[in-house]
Amino acid sequence: MSKNYTSEHSQEQSSIRQYVPLIVILLVATVLVIFAVQNSHEIEIKLLFRKVNVSLSLALLISVFIGVIMTLIYSISFLQKKNKVIKDLKGRINELKKNSPPEKDKPNRETKYDI
Repeated sequence: MSKNYTSEHSQEQSSIRQYVPLIVILLVATVLVIFAVQNSHEIEIKLLFRKVNVSLSLALLISVFIGVIMTLIYSISFLQKKNKVIKDLKGRINELKKNSPPEKDKPNRETKYDI
């Protein structure tokens, strides 16, 4: 019974964990909406040789959006490098498996010794 409870408990935890990012995103979105409503006055932004009047909330939301885009670009390059390393390591594992002796010649690691 304890095994069933443990496996059910771990399945419940994993199903709850998949919703954690969604909950965090919804909380952040709610905070951003409240922020946007409370900070709707206009500010002047100087961009190189031009001045633009926009609401404070819009300026900050655009800044956050640019930050997200930059993070995604960095993450994509990082993931590509990581996937290349994984692919190389899998190839190395397959090469080692081909060059290793057959399984029957290997010692049994599950042998229990009576002391």
